[in-house]
Amino acid sequence: DLRRILAAVPEVVYAGTVTGSADAIVHMRARDITSLEIALERVRLAPNVDHTRSAIVLSKLIHRTEDL
Repeated sequence: DLRRILAAVPEVVYAGTVTGSADAIVHMRARDITSLEIALERVRLAPNVDHTRSAIVLSKLIHRTEDL
């Protein structure tokens, strides 16, 4: 179960299912690149995960937290 796998990775701060070619989007927060690499590898090695694609956020443009 993907939820259980992601819950076991402390760097995962958000995960949700999405439409399109991917099944899910996962936001991670790590203290450094090495920690991020280890967390990504834990997800990649999960039995239900075929492949991953990663991107690193360089700057925040908009961050809204209020409900619509």
